[in-house]
Amino acid sequence: MGGLVSYGARARWLFAASGCLVVAGLLLSAGTAAAGPDVSIEQTFQAGAEGSVVTVGDPLVMTLKIERPREATVRFPSEQPTGRFELQNVDRVVVPTTVEGRVLETITLRYAVFRPGRHKLSSFDMRVLDADGEVSTVSTTEVEVRVDSVLADIKDASMPALRPPRTVWYEDWTLVWILGTFGGLLLALGLGAVLYKFFRPPPPPPPPPPPRPAHEIALEKLGAIAGADLIAQGQWEEFYVRVSEATREYFGRRYEISLAGGHGLELTTEEQLELLRDVKWPRGLDLRTVEMFLAECDIVKFARYAPTQEEANALINQAFQIVELTKPTLLGAAALASTEGRDA
Repeated sequence: MGGLVSYGARARWLFAASGCLVVAGLLLSAGTAAAGPDVSIEQTFQAGAEGSVVTVGDPLVMTLKIERPREATVRFPSEQPTGRFELQNVDRVVVPTTVEGRVLETITLRYAVFRPGRHKLSSFDMRVLDADGEVSTVSTTEVEVRVDSVLADIKDASMPALRPPRTVWYEDWTLVWILGTFGGLLLALGLGAVLYKFFRPPPPPPPPPPPRPAHEIALEKLGAIAGADLIAQGQWEEFYVRVSEATREYFGRRYEISLAGGHGLELTTEEQLELLRDVKWPRGLDLRTVEMFLAECDIVKFARYAPTQEEANALINQAFQIVELTKPTLLGAAALASTEGRDA
């Protein structure tokens, strides 16, 4: 029996050793990639300590230092051609520079390689969006790392000869203890189930459903208004009131500017516009356009102006456009995260 145990231990040792890797330590010199006139990038790559050997799972660190204007944002690609490099973590830090209006953003990428051989980390592009909406591109340089096996320096990795098995007779009460323990656990579980049935507390109420996104509610209401054909029925005042309320309620939900839980409907047009002054509007839309849109709705509601079918169609199309332009997107979430990191 002892011989069989020794054989199994040696077999597991050899199996574990054959799966280990060593990555030769490598520190690449900093490189600067081409970018726009206001953006520069410096790249460094480090694999282990200089002059040492790293093992499987040790971090391979690429550091990108991007100097850019404070108002610009760097869009990191969602997918990279990493090959055998497995991305473990991404850190982003933004600090101001000595130059007025400029910041230094440091992006640290940690990789790991789990297969021997020569592996390349291909270059990838990052987009830089400035305050005017202009887009430029910065690129990294290709990196190559050599990965070796830890068995490269072992001359003989074969297993030793097997020893003959030995037979050992002894009294073994293990099965009795296992069955007794298992029976005791079953008895305890049964007793616990009976007690729980009589003394268990009432179940908690189900959680409320998550709130619907503001743009889904607004688009649903605007679609219902468009399908009601109110202008053709002469109900132009109701048409404009419903379009105005749907849009103002959307602003209240989207930008959380409600004062009394009414999603912005309890505010006057002037009060809502005042609270919308700090909103960063997307390209193609500004506060002046929103102000003119709400003013046109108020003219019909309060001045009894009778619009034409073309004016009504243009108004509801503009309402759809405002909601589509300002609804949250993945690109907007990434820009918000970058802005929060810069302010920190």
